[in-house]
Amino acid sequence: IAPVLKPTIGLFGGQKVESFVIVNANSGECEEYLPEDLPEWVDHAYSLDYLMNLAENYYQYKDGFFNSLFSKTNVKKLSYSYEGENVNEDDQEDVQFFTCVVSASNDESALGFILANSRTGKITYYECAGAEESTAQLQAESLYQNYGYKSSYPLMVNVDGVPTYIISLKDKSKINK
Repeated sequence: IAPVLKPTIGLFGGQKVESFVIVNANSGECEEYLPEDLPEWVDHAYSLDYLMNLAENYYQYKDGFFNSLFSKTNVKKLSYSYEGENVNEDDQEDVQFFTCVVSASNDESALGFILANSRTGKITYYECAGAEESTAQLQAESLYQNYGYKSSYPLMVNVDGVPTYIISLKDKSKINK
């Protein structure tokens, strides 16, 4: 599956996915699909790089290019990128990515997070103040610092409508505790 990109800013900048070309690996036949017409079996059309680049540009240039250089009013950035699987409302597995949205001043707190669906290309922002991923990892490790446990990258789950991190702790033998 290969995206067909169209530049929206100049000749090479601000590329937008126009369609996708799916190549049959057995026959070499190619067929082009609009994003909304992709076959149901396609679970990963939009790349993580493409989706994260869209989100980063949105938060950096939301109030204009010159604002991003000088006053930096409302400029935000993404903390980290994570790839995982989630089940959507239709019980179809889609590959989804999440990362925290933080202020540009690196204060280690999250303003919210985004969830990006690599099948549909939809990026959803959830406003939810809290700790960014690395801070949550350090906090989990500090609870049991005398054991020397190392934390995994946090997973975001919905607990009664409240976004919540789940982090596993592993000992030196890499056994979950």
